[in-house]
Amino acid sequence: MEYVAGGTRDSEMTVAPALLSLVLRELNERRLARGPDAKITPDLLDVEQHKIFEDFYLRTLADFPPTVRLFIEDELLTASGHRNSAALDDALTRPDVTLPVLNELVNRRLLAYEDRHHTRRVELTHDVLVPVIKASRDSRLTREALAQAERLRAEQVAQRRKQRVTLVVACALAVALLATVWGGYYLFVASSRSATGFRPARFLSPRMMRATMPCPICSSIKVSREKDGDSTGSRPFEW
Repeated sequence: MEYVAGGTRDSEMTVAPALLSLVLRELNERRLARGPDAKITPDLLDVEQHKIFEDFYLRTLADFPPTVRLFIEDELLTASGHRNSAALDDALTRPDVTLPVLNELVNRRLLAYEDRHHTRRVELTHDVLVPVIKASRDSRLTREALAQAERLRAEQVAQRRKQRVTLVVACALAVALLATVWGGYYLFVASSRSATGFRPARFLSPRMMRATMPCPICSSIKVSREKDGDSTGSRPFEW
């Protein structure tokens, strides 16, 4: 009785019959698992007490939506981990928490109704369930925090990858722009040279190149005239 009542030694202990029956049944099953001659001892109680209520809690909520479990862990426990209660009207506003669901949880002895000041409230059956439910809530909050951290890390990785892709695209566009500008400039220069008649020697035809080359005979005559001019003065050349 003291174990099921939460370890109190008060002269008056209130124990839910369903919880007492649950503990006795679970202890007997664990005793049989140890052997036919095993007995229920204080050591067995110390070892199995948390596991018994944990199995009871998980088994009771196994066929309910996860949001029902969230309601129990977030609304029927205080932030510091004490048993709390919720007005029935408020409880029914939570997702998937309906009157048939609450009635079934009351029938399974996980929850209980209590009328206070003409208001029906819902709460946990007993304080012995609090450590199990608090441990479940703490574990869930830890998982959620880790998942949130992982999401943030993934978002940061994706953001950095996006920035790298943007940088590569920007560089490619800059190179393409420079190539376009240079190509336009080259075409402009070529067009300007063509319009002014400028043609580099490598673009002249062989005939045009010969026409522009000096005549060897004319050069010889010019040299001879220059020599005669030096000795006879300015005298017209006679053929």
